[in-house]
Amino acid sequence: MSSSSMGGSFLPDSNQTITGLWTFSQLPTYTGLGTQVTTAATQTLTAKTLTSPVLTTPVINGLVTGTAFGDRVTRCVVTALTGAAIHAGTGGVIAVVNPESASIIITRVVLDLTTVNTSGACTLDIGTTAVSATTTSDTLIDGVDVQTGVGTFDNISNAGSNGKALQKLASGKWVTIDEKTGDVTGLVANLYLFYVLA
Repeated sequence: MSSSSMGGSFLPDSNQTITGLWTFSQLPTYTGLGTQVTTAATQTLTAKTLTSPVLTTPVINGLVTGTAFGDRVTRCVVTALTGAAIHAGTGGVIAVVNPESASIIITRVVLDLTTVNTSGACTLDIGTTAVSATTTSDTLIDGVDVQTGVGTFDNISNAGSNGKALQKLASGKWVTIDEKTGDVTGLVANLYLFYVLA
């Protein structure tokens, strides 16, 4: 090989043991090793395996997946509800379809009621069903009062007689919101559906 002290190219043709500190005036290019990660710039890692990394204030965009924990993080779907839409639904029922292509386990449902109905006493049922998008169900929240006053209701504290803390829902199936009693016209609310992949 040429001598580096003579200004020639350093092209080792045998194994080298480097014991001193090398200082580069510019970032070297490593042929055949792929893009190198440095600490001085933003890096995009694609199909990389990190062994015991230490990440300081990372920014993660998009869905985090992985068999360790990423695909089992809690997700949330928010659906805006109006009493007029519920009342006009077939049999007083509207539905939220499972947003995933696999079964999910619903861990919590929260009804954030911001405006009560304008037509007297009424209640809602919220539950899972595999039958149809117009099938009533009360397996999450059974008969919650949505006329007395605004508030936040869930399937833990306000489950009613038939509501349960956890429900499994197959892909393509529904959570339905049903006008159980009265007329819910005038109601305004958001429904928060929390779940993990089954």
